Amino acid sequence: MKTKRNIRIVSVVLIVTIVAISGIALSISGAATAQATHPVGMPPGLTQEGQLLWNFESLLKSKFGAGKTPWTSTFDTSDFVCGGESCGPLSKEDPYFYTFSHLGKSDLTLVKTKVQGMNFGNYPVPVVVDGFAVVCNMHQHLFLVRFSDAANFSLSCVPPIP
Repeated sequence: MKTKRNIRIVSVVLIVTIVAISGIALSISGAATAQATHPVGMPPGLTQEGQLLWNFESLLKSKFGAGKTPWTSTFDTSDFVCGGESCGPLSKEDPYFYTFSHLGKSDLTLVKTKVQGMNFGNYPVPVVVDGFAVVCNMHQHLFLVRFSDAANFSLSCVPPIP
């Protein structure tokens, strides 16, 4: 009887050990996969919103150039119309100040799609950069939007409402 009990204990310990080692291996491989999907240069530990803002600012930098301040229309802060020192005056355009100092290659893409007539709901407003819509995925059905009701510059990727 003692032998059967010892065999059961060893079996349970062996099973628990195998499960624990498998869990650790999966979490390590998952972390490696998650890190591999981030663009080069993206700071680790960003929330989804932070990752989206980093990608957007990287897109602005690649479009308007490093060291150049992007400007938005004062009438529509989702419309990035210019970059550099020749923009303005402040009565027509507002400067956008970067949140991140180190930017890289963005996962977002600019496409020549008319988003002005698309319906995204009450508060989402499509972001436009120099006349181009910003898409979040390669299938081009998720567009970058800014929420006009938010006190801050809140971004998201949403499809248009049919």
